[in-house]
Amino acid sequence: MRDNEPIPLTMDEAFDKHIEICESEDYAEETIYAHRSRLGMFLGWLDENTSVAETADLNRRHLQDYRIHRKKSVNKVTLKSDMDTIRVFVRNMEDYEAIHPGLHEYVRSPSLEGDEGQRSDHLPFERGEQIQENLRKYHWASVEHVLFELLWNTGMRIGTAHSLDEDDFCEEEKAMRLRHRPESGTTLKNGEPGERTVGIADVVCDAISDYLENPERPDDPVDEYGRKPLFASPNGGRYHKNTLRNFVYAVTRPCVTEDGCPHEDYDAESCQAARNNNDACKCPSSKAPHALRSGALTRQIKNEVPKSLISDRADVSEDVLDDHYAELSEEEQMELRRDWFDEEYDRGSA
Repeated sequence: MRDNEPIPLTMDEAFDKHIEICESEDYAEETIYAHRSRLGMFLGWLDENTSVAETADLNRRHLQDYRIHRKKSVNKVTLKSDMDTIRVFVRNMEDYEAIHPGLHEYVRSPSLEGDEGQRSDHLPFERGEQIQENLRKYHWASVEHVLFELLWNTGMRIGTAHSLDEDDFCEEEKAMRLRHRPESGTTLKNGEPGERTVGIADVVCDAISDYLENPERPDDPVDEYGRKPLFASPNGGRYHKNTLRNFVYAVTRPCVTEDGCPHEDYDAESCQAARNNNDACKCPSSKAPHALRSGALTRQIKNEVPKSLISDRADVSEDVLDDHYAELSEEEQMELRRDWFDEEYDRGSA
């Protein structure tokens, strides 16, 4: 153990340094974004509830109080993710000699039992319909509206949406072509094997058509590779994936579609997540793009779409789909099995 006192950083400096360390260790982009979100909530809580100004001010009591605070509003899986991230942050600051050594050992994280950790965060059907209705009524053909419709309708990944060009929209066929183009800056998760053409609903086609004519969208967008991105930023280039993620976090905040906030300890007047779209990820109830994908796949399973078709359309293995099937309640699973076996019995008796 070193004898020297820590050389403190401001909490904002520590946040930036932690992200820099994560990037240097090749954390996945999704993991880094999750760290930004979880640490943002933690630092916001510290700012509002404590006098912590620098890393050297952080102590065991702050870590314990935050754990108690989060436990009141999130499930055990989310709490574990939050505290695990904070532990990594504290350990990184210890290694950087900005925090007293050994503090990370006092970051308590709950243990998960059985299949508690297998249930993924997903957007429930009713909530998705509520968001969709709000976007169609008040934000028709906006970038946020079209992005949500595509993710919710097809279950595509945010990286896939980021890769789309104007020419990938096949209006007459009511479809979208998904292509892997690493040489010009965009990729699909599974590379060329993940290339496919997916059908899209009529209303989604209408929204995209109107979006392409939206006067708020650049007239002739061109990215640095000479391609015309579907999701074009105001400067005419391609929106960054993190910006697209922010759009999803922003439209899924409950305060956008509901009257008030469901979190008793949040003040709408001072809540940064409510006041600033770039901070929307700090809202405990906002959803990441993966939650839309997970919700869309679960919805399709509940609607009895064959897993082989979902697998091809969403570029996902049937084993992964089994995890989404497991997210259904026991009664929902029973009804699905009943429907399939009733049909099989009727065919066999004909």
